[in-house]
Amino acid sequence: MLGRPLATTVAHFTDSPYPDHFGRIRSDMIEAVDYVAKYRPKDPITGQPTIMVQLDAEEELEFLRD
Repeated sequence: MLGRPLATTVAHFTDSPYPDHFGRIRSDMIEAVDYVAKYRPKDPITGQPTIMVQLDAEEELEFLRD
């Protein structure tokens, strides 16, 4: 449908806190990407970052962010 791969990422740099809503995402990050979904960008609701895991060589969960 899109004609190209679709990828997503968390808007976070290692040296800065996780943005808890769109208004706290650094403008240099927004300007550096190809596309920003405009779903409720002015919504002030805050949230927690998602938990990220991967399977290690022994097929055990390795927590990358919790």
